[in-house]
Amino acid sequence: MTIANVAGNPNQHGHDGQQWEIYSTVINAKDVKVTQDIAIEDVHATNNTDPAVKTITGNNGFNDPFNDIAMESNLVTLENAKMFGDAANRDLGGLDYGTNFQRKYVGFAMGNSLSHWKDLTASATNANWEKTEAKDSGIINNGVVDIWGGTIDKPVTGLLVNFGTLKNGESASKKGLTRVDHGYALVATDGSTIDNSEGSSIIVTGKYDPANKGSNVTRSVDTVNGGKNYGIIGISDTDEIDYNTVNNTGKGNDINTLKIKT
Repeated sequence: MTIANVAGNPNQHGHDGQQWEIYSTVINAKDVKVTQDIAIEDVHATNNTDPAVKTITGNNGFNDPFNDIAMESNLVTLENAKMFGDAANRDLGGLDYGTNFQRKYVGFAMGNSLSHWKDLTASATNANWEKTEAKDSGIINNGVVDIWGGTIDKPVTGLLVNFGTLKNGESASKKGLTRVDHGYALVATDGSTIDNSEGSSIIVTGKYDPANKGSNVTRSVDTVNGGKNYGIIGISDTDEIDYNTVNNTGKGNDINTLKIKT
């Protein structure tokens, strides 16, 4: 599956000043490709008119329609594209029709609470119903993730995976760059794997000074670095996550082992 949003005019994503929004869901997909640049912030609220943002959102302050897609238990690959924006003002989807399962102060997150039919041609039996495995859900960054908006008191997270796979790059020829200001670049919890591959980069500056914040955004840039900032964080067991089990066997059979590869 490839998610793309091709547009090439000032009114993209709408018409006559009104935004068109189509709320959709993608679940249990093992190969979701994102090949276009993504603006994760609520541009309508921030009034970010940076040229890189307007290339995606147009001239009317519309939000990126990618943010109207709710995702869970998918393995999503950012392929030669850029995902960027102010996570303190993260677009959480339409309040009137449903959220996109994303979180404020997080650039992009993927949870893995779902199960699925192992064989769609077989009978709907308990034996055919299985928990989506950690290897089949998560995020692979083969592009650039640039997330800002953090402060010393309220840090941001670049990419977050729960019970899944988080890769920054896949190989020497498929590299990833993840950058945040105040906060944490790569975070994974509860039976996940974090892999920062050969030649890929993690940058945590501790300084709010985004390249694409736009002249209309009123927050001043930081003049000095500060705060507690981390490139990789792995949390083996959280109270929030209760689905990191084999075939929904419930608490007491948790998969808590967390692996970090660099």
